[in-house]
Amino acid sequence: MQREIINKHYLKESACDYMVYSEIGMAERIYHRWKFRAISNLAFALKLEIKK
Repeated sequence: MQREIINKHYLKESACDYMVYSEIGMAERIYHRWKFRAISNLAFALKLEIKK
C-alpha cells in the first residue's frame, strides 16, 4: 500500500492527494497516516534524517 501511495502521488504528473486516496478507495485521514509512514520508511531506507 505504501509503495502504491508513493507511486501514484510522487511519480505521476499533477497527482493531488484527493485524487490518489479516492482512486485507491481510502479515507482521507487513513491515507495521510499511510502517506506519512511511507515517507518515513523511504527516508529510513535512504538513511535520511527526519525532522519534525
